[in-house]
Amino acid sequence: MSMRFRTFAAGFAVSVCLLSALGCSSGEPVDSITDGLGGLSGETGSGGTGGSVSVGCGPSAGGSISKLFTNVGGYHGTTDTTIDSAQPVTNYGNDTVLRVDPTRRSLLRWDVTSIPTGATVIDACIGLQFVDASNDSFMAYEVRKSWDETTASWLTPWTLGGANSKFDRAGVVVANVHAVSPGPYGTSISAALVQKWVSHPPQNFGLIAINASDTDALSFASSELSATGARPALRVTYQLP
Repeated sequence: MSMRFRTFAAGFAVSVCLLSALGCSSGEPVDSITDGLGGLSGETGSGGTGGSVSVGCGPSAGGSISKLFTNVGGYHGTTDTTIDSAQPVTNYGNDTVLRVDPTRRSLLRWDVTSIPTGATVIDACIGLQFVDASNDSFMAYEVRKSWDETTASWLTPWTLGGANSKFDRAGVVVANVHAVSPGPYGTSISAALVQKWVSHPPQNFGLIAINASDTDALSFASSELSATGARPALRVTYQLP
């Protein structure tokens, strides 16, 4: 099932959309990603201007209010970088493309502090714009250690290089990505993990994307890409107390 453009109206459940088009069913590509800026109808906040923007976030239970979060319009809460075992001290925080293959892993984090800490997360999904796809998949894990996109490398700040220690990342897969063709792609992410980020903001260290068994690289747009609609995205659907 593909996702089409729609504008969400106010409702009991609230949805935060960090991309101008984002499909949230697990493993499903989305139709397109546009270069939308500003906030969405019904709510303003970090990264929002209060204007009305059509988005393709997929249906949310009970209707929703959506906001667009991306690194424009005053919001700078998306951080990401690639770490590379072949260049263990090199930082790639300014790269416009993130890469995942046997020697490279990618870190992603979204600031979701605009969601009230008392909110209950219903579901969540991420959206990526793939530049190079693969028949293989990569897995995303919760990161357990603070990192900075301007300094992180294969060795820094990890207990073991590549975030290979239990102190660096959890061992449970929280999202799977299987992108067989270039273009926009959406997949579900653990709602329990996003709930942790919402309820305990200091524990939000984001995700690390890993593919240790493949020889074919996956690459997708980073938050540094000039085309804002192609940057990594997170949508969270939640209910207020």
